Amino acid sequence: DRPETAPKGKNGAAANKKPKTVSVTVSMGVAQPSIEATDPDAVMKEADKALYKAKKAGRNRVVT
Repeated sequence: DRPETAPKGKNGAAANKKPKTVSVTVSMGVAQPSIEATDPDAVMKEADKALYKAKKAGRNRVVT
């Protein structure tokens, strides 16, 4: 049998702690089927190329 509430105190999960702020950055490559890329593998390859362009361009980028 486990306790119904979390322990309180210095090491307990319910201790009075301030929430931490976490920063997240995202770079995305986006592709859709086109004349050049009709099958799923080709579309994924185009999205992968776009992702690497986005990463090279810096943080928080979306490249199509």
